[in-house]
Amino acid sequence: MSLFILTSLNKYYAHLGAQTKRALLIGVGKYPVEGGWASLSSANDLQLIKNVLIDKGYRSDDILVLSDERATKSGIKECIEKRLLAAVQPGDIVYLHYSGHGQQKQDFDGDEVDGYDECIVPYDSPKKFQKGVYEGENLITDDELGFWSKQIRQKAGPAGQLFVVLDACHSGTGTRGLGPARGTAEAMAPPEYIVSNQALAHRSENNHVSAQDKDSKNIAPMIAFYGAAQNQLNYEMVTDKGEHFGSLTYALSRRLAETKSTSTFRGLFDEIRIEMSSVAPQQTPQAEGDLDLVIANGKLLAKPEYYRATRIISGTEFVIRAGALQDVHNGAEVSVYQADTREINGQEALAKGAISNSGLMESTVKLTQPLGEDILRKSWIFITRRTVGYLKVRVSLRCDDKSLENVVKEFLSQRNYVELNNNGAQITILQEKPGAALKVLNSGSLELASFEASGFEKSDTALTALSAAIRNFVRGEFIRKMESEGENIQVKFSIIPAENIKENTNVDDLIPLKQDNHGVASLEVGSSFMILIQNTGIKPAYFALIDIQPDNKYNQLMPKGQITAEELRILPDQKMLYPISFTVGPPLGQELFKLICADKPVDLVSTKGTRGGVQTTSVEKLLNNLDDDNASRTRGSASGGIQISDVHIHTETFTITNKKP
Repeated sequence: MSLFILTSLNKYYAHLGAQTKRALLIGVGKYPVEGGWASLSSANDLQLIKNVLIDKGYRSDDILVLSDERATKSGIKECIEKRLLAAVQPGDIVYLHYSGHGQQKQDFDGDEVDGYDECIVPYDSPKKFQKGVYEGENLITDDELGFWSKQIRQKAGPAGQLFVVLDACHSGTGTRGLGPARGTAEAMAPPEYIVSNQALAHRSENNHVSAQDKDSKNIAPMIAFYGAAQNQLNYEMVTDKGEHFGSLTYALSRRLAETKSTSTFRGLFDEIRIEMSSVAPQQTPQAEGDLDLVIANGKLLAKPEYYRATRIISGTEFVIRAGALQDVHNGAEVSVYQADTREINGQEALAKGAISNSGLMESTVKLTQPLGEDILRKSWIFITRRTVGYLKVRVSLRCDDKSLENVVKEFLSQRNYVELNNNGAQITILQEKPGAALKVLNSGSLELASFEASGFEKSDTALTALSAAIRNFVRGEFIRKMESEGENIQVKFSIIPAENIKENTNVDDLIPLKQDNHGVASLEVGSSFMILIQNTGIKPAYFALIDIQPDNKYNQLMPKGQITAEELRILPDQKMLYPISFTVGPPLGQELFKLICADKPVDLVSTKGTRGGVQTTSVEKLLNNLDDDNASRTRGSASGGIQISDVHIHTETFTITNKKP
């Protein structure tokens, strides 16, 4: 008996030594026309996440891909049971991804509070319920996904890990001006069942694949990410170059590419929430499971500190495997060094240049002086100064009055920060009937501004105001996307709810805003909070705090009023509870706070601003330029990358909700 146990243990630990990272990527975008489902960009999702997984250390042979007509219910079942499960060994790291439509189905076993099972929609599942013809037999329920997930976890064992990502949603209807939504409000159930369950419908907040299990100590832990909260649509997003992706898939890929080997799921999900506040501000992604676990048990490759030339075009032009997904944009400065150059400060570069054409996962570098092909192939390429890419907003123009539409179109076509494009528009200018006001809406249908149609006939005042509203949105989008990590300046902040602040409480004992079981931090309208700021760097820093609302309107919270930018300074190792309380107000949705720090005073609302001779940061210079419509009309003035390397930025996001009764 002891020999048998020893042999079994040896086999078990041998498997752990050969721990494998495996993935199954399922996507359905081209559903049969007769099925009634809209087409999606799921194929783009699968290619994107596969490329990122390979960059993070997954072998291509260990990534299974099942798409479109192959992703029927039986095809998915067979792939999971006969290919994935058959391959999984103790200690394996497993990633399971689904991109496609979702739908609710009548719950027959009574385990759902709202009376519906949440389902993913395979290729062969039509949209309509037809009694006696099709009643959802080919849908895959959360119970079935949970069953397969548990089998994977049992085979991977406690030393393994299962990460599930569902880029779909199960409810909702389309909204004007937005990209394709993944899901439907049309449940797979008889009409009488839907009517009888209206009071319960959408009550459940946890109709997901459960990451909890009573036997969890003996099986692999499971972490799951979802694209939207219950009752929210899950929209596709569009990149600056017109590429469509699922919003969660894009945000995950973008942030996963940047992770370190020590990154946790909580840290990753926090970054995803920040990313989605920009690409899908109307959604609240969800997570469950032990988010404090290290991703893939630390087996992912870290973000590279340098790049290699993957393709050489000429002595002055070559391609690197890094693009917008890795935060590499046009205009970023590049230096080429000899291989094995670990510290570039004080070292002379072989050549310098800049990113001339940034794609999603690769970019073209243009050098100022040529290098030999042999030298380029051996060299290490460093990004020495980053940019934030393009400052443009896609605007859809839909006026009932075509003469008015032409006036607005002509005006906006002269603004280089505007791209007139109905494909994935971020702003819609809408006139629904003759004589009606022109409404400026964001992608979540929040009204940003409204203008009387008659105002456009009398003078240019209305056009100027329209331009200002759009520029204000662009400013908010720019601030939302800003990221920069300083070398010597390192400052962070926490949101401290008012109820956690007692008289004479030491700053070290203050409890910050907590996340719920889905990884979401939220504050109710009317609640109050304060800001705790901490300098963890080696240099004193000035700071400003910016609040960006779900509609992209932004407010500078610090400095403000009588408190000047010069007063907002924090020393190394200092903790400071900012002595002003803030109160939460509408609109509801994802709120974003950014603490922008520099070695000189920061004021992002200073007009044209010299502030009495104080030198401004690059961020301030750009935003001041956006204030001037004439300056920003010049073709190309906002098309290059904007450098923000002289600042450090820390971001936090939370959801604003209605006050509970």
